[in-house]
Amino acid sequence: MRSGVERVPMAGLDTLVARTAEKLEAALPHEGDLIILLNLLGSVPPIEAFALLDGFSRTKLASRTKWIIGPAPLMTALDMNGFSLTAMPADPAFLEALSIDVGPKSWPGIAPYNSIATVPCPTLPETFVDAPSDDAILRRLIETGARALLDSEAHLNTLDATCGDGDAGSTFAESAARFSRQSIPCPWLHHESCWQQ
Repeated sequence: MRSGVERVPMAGLDTLVARTAEKLEAALPHEGDLIILLNLLGSVPPIEAFALLDGFSRTKLASRTKWIIGPAPLMTALDMNGFSLTAMPADPAFLEALSIDVGPKSWPGIAPYNSIATVPCPTLPETFVDAPSDDAILRRLIETGARALLDSEAHLNTLDATCGDGDAGSTFAESAARFSRQSIPCPWLHHESCWQQ
């Protein structure tokens, strides 16, 4: 990981976020509310992006943060990995400018920064809009695909170990196993809405 001109050893997420936040805070005035931009430099999947935000919530800098932008890929490059933090004073003029609706869909907007809250996930089939229905061909295709993923778990893990962390087969197999175990009536005839749930 790079922190300015300093090269630091790899460490746990909380440690890296805390170190970055401490470096940033050292350059800031000691008082005043802040707007923080959590930028994804590249190669950061959404689940890790929100893990970064969770890690940030445990830093001293978080106690001064009133507004957040991101996490989002706002400044990236092909050969950059990781994240960056940017701070600015929570000045009314900044807040007004950053809150204006803009055309680019990539702009995430600005939101009040609060403590993390969890929301219970609704259970299926409550989230389905369409009534249960059957499409035997589609169901058979998906069941066949699920079996193929289960049967290929070890092989996919071996392939993934050459270019990743070696768990792709297990991840796919777990999803396939969950699908195979589910007995929830799905709206198969309206498969577009089924996948959107």
